[in-house]
Formats: sequence, C-alpha cells, structure tokens
Amino acid sequence: MLNNSLAQFMGIEQQQEKPSNIETNAVKRNQEFVHAESFEDFDLLCKQIHNHFEEFELKVDSDTLSDNINRLQDALLGKEEAVNFYYSKINLYLKKENKSYVQFPSWYDNLVEAVFHEVWGFAGIWEWIKNGESSSCKIIQPRIYFMENGKTTLKPQTISAERFKTLKRRLLINDKTQKENTDYQEIYMVDGTRIEIFNNHKKASGEGVIVFRRYTLDDYSFEKLADLQTIDKESINLLKFMVPCGYNSVILGPVRSGKTGFLSTYQMYEDPTLEGVLIETDPEIPLHKMMPDSPIMQLIADDEKLEKLVKPLMRSDADYLLQGEARDGRALRLMLMLTKKGTRRTKGTFHTSKPYNFCYDAAQEVVNIYGGSIWAYMIQFAENFNFLFEMASDSRDARVKRLMGIHELQFDQDSLEVKTNTICHFDRESEEWTYHATLSDKTREDGMRVSIDQFYQFEEELKRLAELYPMKINPIKVSPFSKLVGS
Repeated sequence: MLNNSLAQFMGIEQQQEKPSNIETNAVKRNQEFVHAESFEDFDLLCKQIHNHFEEFELKVDSDTLSDNINRLQDALLGKEEAVNFYYSKINLYLKKENKSYVQFPSWYDNLVEAVFHEVWGFAGIWEWIKNGESSSCKIIQPRIYFMENGKTTLKPQTISAERFKTLKRRLLINDKTQKENTDYQEIYMVDGTRIEIFNNHKKASGEGVIVFRRYTLDDYSFEKLADLQTIDKESINLLKFMVPCGYNSVILGPVRSGKTGFLSTYQMYEDPTLEGVLIETDPEIPLHKMMPDSPIMQLIADDEKLEKLVKPLMRSDADYLLQGEARDGRALRLMLMLTKKGTRRTKGTFHTSKPYNFCYDAAQEVVNIYGGSIWAYMIQFAENFNFLFEMASDSRDARVKRLMGIHELQFDQDSLEVKTNTICHFDRESEEWTYHATLSDKTREDGMRVSIDQFYQFEEELKRLAELYPMKINPIKVSPFSKLVGS
C-alpha cells in the first residue's frame, strides 16, 4: 500500500478501499551496507526491471500503450492504485527471476519499495519524504543532503544525472505553467512543501540543484512553540491576551527563521467567527484544515493580481487580512491600504533582519513599484501597524526557531522620528527573555478600541513579566532613516 506521507506530499486523496496486500517484505533491510556503490547487484536489477517494463509496454496495441503511459504518469504522481500496480509487477518479476535475495540500500524498507523509487519514484530522497521529521532536503547532483540535528548532513545515497533529470520532469509534470528549461522553478505541494529547482548551474560540473522545504510543526499552539524553545513559556498568556486586542502586526526575519510557523500559530487564537482573507503567492498555510469552520477566504495572488484585489477587499465584509508573505511593494501596499481604512487584526510576514528599519524597508519596496515619497510611506507604516515580531534561527542549531523580540512601532509627531519600543527581548548571552512594560498611548487606545478587557489583561501580564524579568537594554531605538524628513 502507498505510504500515507507520499500521498499527502503529492496532494493525492487516499482511496477508501484498501488495495490488496502485496508481498514486499521478501528481504529485510540490510543494515551492513551503507554506500550506494556497494549495491552492484541492486543497480543491475533496477536496470533489468526498467528494461522489462519498457519491453512490456511496447508489445501492446496503441490503446493499451496509452493506458500504460497514463498509469505510469499516475505512478509518478504517487497515485495509490498505479503505484500498487507497479509494486505487484515488481514483486512478480522478483519471484519469477528468483531475485528476492538481492540486497538493497538501508534507506528503503524492502526490495520492492527500493526498486520502485530508484526506477520511477523519488530515489534517494524517499527516506526524507517518508520519515517527515527533517525540515529540508537538498540535492546538489549527485549528492543528497538532509537537515538533521540542525545541520545540513551529507547522506550516503546519491542520484545520477539521468535520474536527476527524470525526477525534475516528474516534479513538473502536474504544473503546466512551469517551463523545464528556465533558470529557476518554484513548486508547492498541498501540504506546504516548497520545491525549488535551480537549472542555472555550472554545466562543466554536471550538477543540478533541487531544494525541498517543509513545515514540521504539527501542533499550532503557543504551548508547542514554548516546548520547541521558540517562545518563552512565561509569555504564553501574554500572547493569548495580545491576539484579541486586534493589533496590526508583521512577523519579520530571514529565510527559515520560523515566520510562517509563528504566524500560523498566532492566527489559531483569532476569533473563529470573524471573516478573514488569507492571501498567499502559493498555498503554504493550510487554514482550511487548521480552522475548518471559520469564514476565511484563501486566495492565491501575486504581482499584478494583488493590485486588482484592493478594491474588492475594500468592499468585502472581511474583518482582517492575512498576508502569507509580503514579498514586494504590491503586497505591502495592500496591507497598508487596508489598515489605513481601519481594518484591525492584519497580519503578515516580511523578510528583514532589522526591526527598527522595517518602516523604511517596507516604504522602499512600495516606492520601487509605485513611486512617491519614502518618508511619507514610512510614517504611514509606523502609524498603521502596532507590533513587529522578530524571528531568527539559532546559530548553533538551525532546528530551533526563536522569537528574538516583540517591538512596538511608534511615530513621534514632535521629533518626526520613527521608533521601535522593545517590550520583549531574547538575551543571547543568558538565553533568557526579558520584558519592558511601557506602551504608547496609541497602542493602548488601539487595543482598548477592540477589546478593553483583553487589553487590560495583556497590559497587566506585560507588567508582571517586566517586574520578574526586567529588560537590561534600552528598549527605544530610533530608525536612522528618520533623517530622510524633507527629502
């Protein structure tokens, strides 16, 4: 039977009726062999079975040949019935040719599985897909790497140039918008796995690159984030009181810093009866599974499509906007336009490593596309967004994603300065979170406008934490780009 993780990875619905049992455990996994080059008999067997199938498919009439081609395509896509057809044929071949003794690589569970994935399936990365614990896998042909224990680890399995091309075609087979020979392709599976294919490599080296990234978070709760050391256990109630205050927030950080995981978890504490709109460039956040009963529209839009959404969203009944990833000025401007109209609870992610420069960085992205004054946009971002959540990966263990700080955005109308006021800070030396309880009048007013009770609980909890774990750094930081006034 097809492994559930493969069906989930490819977005295939599992059949209700179980297929017939197939004898796939004729040979138990041999743990003595480590390197792929040790398996000459196995490599030869894979070639023989591949040739056998090709010969079988060429000996039929045109209609049957078409059916066989479609079945092979279904098998490449991971459809259970088609995969089991090949499993059965492989098993029969092994029995007929008395090849069940052939030793296979240890990253497969049995010989039938090993042959299928070496010839038609995911080859050496099947181990990564099947186990589901590692967050990323990288092929730099012929080498294969898994993220293990926070480190990019070279695996014993390799992939040939020809097999690499086959795998790439297989990944692109269900997305007709992708062109195989372009320098770069990006594909998303329905479980949120991102696949990036790089074709502009050094031809002399013969290397091609495919990167797989997925979210391994299976419990979207603050308690789970605390267990993972992403947030302070002491801050769980603070964050739970913060969400209902309806603050417009942005989660910041570099690639693979845990932004989407934090955004998804924060969203889980939103009022499930409110109408929301989730906009993504690709389907990463499975809100239809996370909040199945909530009236949330999930839209896929990028580039010019985002511009066309502004008016419809202004006229919609949506209570809030989620911007899965604000990649450019179009997405940022959409968020800004909605917050300027009074929309609360707007949340999104943005790539930047310096929170105190967010307003400038966001303004520059908008101006790059639409023109205008960077200074004017800086003010608008500072006045219409309340908090920035700063995320980063631990330098010693990339598996650990950490909330480095919560920063209140402020605009001083007297000095014309854009500021950040840090209310939560992770101290790298002591590896402890510290807190600062002073909030601006604007933040207090915005919170009480949405929920007076929840705001007072949020404020009291922040004061409690600040007394227990006082901040040692200066919480106020002025953006150096405030000096752009008048330019």
